[in-house]
Parts: sequence; structure tokens; C-alpha cells
Amino acid sequence: MPWGDRDILPGKGDTRDEAMREDYKKLIAIRRAHPALWRGNHTGLMVEGDLLVFQRRDEVADDVVIVALNRGDEPAMTSFEMPPGWQGKTVQDVWNHEPIAATTGPVEIEVAGRTARILTAE
Repeated sequence: MPWGDRDILPGKGDTRDEAMREDYKKLIAIRRAHPALWRGNHTGLMVEGDLLVFQRRDEVADDVVIVALNRGDEPAMTSFEMPPGWQGKTVQDVWNHEPIAATTGPVEIEVAGRTARILTAE
């Protein structure tokens, strides 16, 4: 990727994609902030059509992250049981910077087409 101070060779047609660079930086920051994403156990929660939902849990750090990916063009709905330890905490989509309405029952979310949601509780 031609990011930062790297030169772009003439005639290559390459241009800097600063928006993609910002997305990578945001993903790296989320991963660094949540040990579950780099050393946690993976549990598949749901696969249906173009929607994939999984959980990463790191018991040492008491960290749980739910990731929902929609590779399709249309929005998709999903629900999952609130992980232990999330009750009474604020559930947040850290990728989109959105709070998620959650109680003690199942968490229900919509994942827009060709997007992802990364949920944590704080």
C-alpha cells in the first residue's frame, strides 16, 4: 500500500487510499485494545447467507468481543445471547462508534450490506 511518506512511482497509476489507511489504523487500535481479538478463543455464533457472526473471548483479561460481518448487498438482522459479564454494561459497536440497545435478553442488531460491526461491553 502506498501510504504515508512512501513514494508512488510515476506511470503506475497508483494513488494513496487514505480512507483505507484510516480503516486499517482503526482496526489495529481496536485489536490492540481487546486481547480477545488476538489471543481469545473463537466461537461461531451464526452463519446464514451472507452474514457471519462470531465471538472471541479471552478469559485472562475477561474480554469478550462479538464480530458480525455482512458480505451481501442487503442489510441483515441477527440476534445472540448476551455474553456472561455483559449484563449491566454499555454495549458499544466500536467499529461504527454506536451504542447498542441491550438488556439482559438477546442482543439484536442489523448489519448493513458490505459492512461489519464489532461489539464490546464497557
